[in-house]
Amino acid sequence: ELFAFFLENGFRSVAFNIEEAEHVHRETSLESTTRAELVEAYTQFFDRLFDLWWPHRHTFEIREFTDLAKAFQMYRADESYHHQPIETRPMAILTVTRSGDVSTLSPEFADYENVPQYANFVIGNIMDVSSLDELAHTSAFQRITQEAQVSVDMCRHACGFFWVCGSEFISNKFSEHGTLRATETRTCALHRKALASLLIEKIAAKGKLKQSQGD
Repeated sequence: ELFAFFLENGFRSVAFNIEEAEHVHRETSLESTTRAELVEAYTQFFDRLFDLWWPHRHTFEIREFTDLAKAFQMYRADESYHHQPIETRPMAILTVTRSGDVSTLSPEFADYENVPQYANFVIGNIMDVSSLDELAHTSAFQRITQEAQVSVDMCRHACGFFWVCGSEFISNKFSEHGTLRATETRTCALHRKALASLLIEKIAAKGKLKQSQGD
């Protein structure tokens, strides 16, 4: 019904998010479900969605499928490739609150309180600097970005799907683990690992079908 609704109403693209533990939203409706149960339910949903979408793939975009398909193509062309999410690049994202406080990496870090180890994720105040470049020299900026880089390195060495993720969902790591020095989150377990595993299987099956048909 959901997919039919998209087609019947002329949608050209859609994207799916899962409920995340972020900032003040510390608990989700998924807390009572085991990780294995979540992965199974998630995989079943996207397995069916993929089959419905495939005949319409040239005219209807599902972000989760097209983004990973592009990553697969990049990796096949160059095995040293890995996704580099903007939220892991210092100063690539700057969020300014109404009080002038500036945070980086992820917009979800804005307006945090009681996080002394990361200075509440405030790297400076816009009213106290004459150039944004000055923010990159504050102790808070150095601490936060160093910890984020440690997180990226941890994922690089621990996860077989680093190439497709690149240590994404940095704010989820803090929300779920209380530190940036963390690896797997609920979002990456589903939206990256489970989905990538499913798509690799589905696309490989499509390739075998083409070969058997002589296409």
